Amino acid sequence: MNKRRLILLTVIVILVAVVLFAGRWLRTYDLKAERAAARAAGIPLSESENPLPAISAADDAVPLYDKLTALREVEPPETKRPRPASEHRGGSPRVESTEELRALITAKHEILRVIHTAAAKPHARIDVAPENNQLIPRLTSMRQAAIMIRWESELMAREGRYVEAVRNEAISLRIANQCLEQQVLLTQLTSFAIEAIAMSGFRDLLEEAGERPGVAEAVRDEVTSYRSNRDFSRFIAGETLDGLGTVRRIDHVRKVPAPQAHPLWIPHALGLHAATRGYFADASEAVWLHWMTRYMAASRRPISERNDAIAQVDREFQEATAATRERRMAAPAFHFAMVRVRMFREVAGSASGAATKRAVIATAASVLAYRARHGKYPATLEQAGAPQPVDYQTNRPLEYKFNGNAFEIAAHPDTSGLEPERARSLTESLRFQYPPGAK
Repeated sequence: MNKRRLILLTVIVILVAVVLFAGRWLRTYDLKAERAAARAAGIPLSESENPLPAISAADDAVPLYDKLTALREVEPPETKRPRPASEHRGGSPRVESTEELRALITAKHEILRVIHTAAAKPHARIDVAPENNQLIPRLTSMRQAAIMIRWESELMAREGRYVEAVRNEAISLRIANQCLEQQVLLTQLTSFAIEAIAMSGFRDLLEEAGERPGVAEAVRDEVTSYRSNRDFSRFIAGETLDGLGTVRRIDHVRKVPAPQAHPLWIPHALGLHAATRGYFADASEAVWLHWMTRYMAASRRPISERNDAIAQVDREFQEATAATRERRMAAPAFHFAMVRVRMFREVAGSASGAATKRAVIATAASVLAYRARHGKYPATLEQAGAPQPVDYQTNRPLEYKFNGNAFEIAAHPDTSGLEPERARSLTESLRFQYPPGAK
């Protein structure tokens, strides 16, 4: 054997040894064991293990939201976002002039007809596969639909049709639920946004006409009868599948064009890509499944315990991530999970916040309905028959204060760690004062 072949053989042997050593170093979790644990926890590992119920084309609203997208693309620019306008609470633009608002609703007659038809459908089966490229346009159309419903309800209120406006605003809650047909991050965030638009609409109607006959009762009935399809364990399952799809699409080796593009190029060039992929991509999948199984267990706790349970898993994940910094070769396996799980605690908090906001609005409506019947405010929330008088973020009862012709319902969110402006905004969003601004 000549010297050149001996050197090449030595290099190959050394690289194989490095890869095998790196594999032992990286395999923080065993993939086979993590797959078994995930399945035992009810987490699907493939689309075939998570089949969606069959629905008929007649029950699917997605084609109508696609039609809404097409209609909006050909709208005159001046009707897409009216001017002059200010921002509603909930993020939708407010039209100040009643005549302008009436003209806007008239111009959007066909769009609103499509929205009402779509919202009446029981399903909106949106394809969340990234290669489909339809998720964001469709969710955008659903949020725009909620904004237009808000405009329509506001016009009804300005014309004195308050109870009709309440019923109309409830259409947005159906759209919020349609977003959750498949529960991944973007569908959750869009559903939160749409629900916020609807709740701010109910709040405005209560503030403007809460003591008029039937208005408070209508708000209370719509909010308390709303059953959100938001299911945090389904969200974890959906995110797990979405993450697995990403991990499995990542080929750390075969698509690397040049040595400077990826540190694993040399093993690839030597035909060791199967081994290196097993140690890097499979290690990432094992890490992902391990922590998603932990988050799944936390997600199934009662809502009063769930936030703390998720926060605990989050702390443990951060500790495990920090430990990998001393083992640099293991860091790539954690990096994918690090990027994705950061939002789980925030989504869980947003879900509790949304439930608390519903409780505040429903409780305020109950108090106003009691006053409309008896001519005075109730001495306690129980006397008003107020449903859900609890802050789901802190598990504390809602605070109720009244004085003469004014009252206040308030939650007490945990604002520690928030910037002052964010803390103030959160606190105000979970408080209802009547009349507005009353002390």
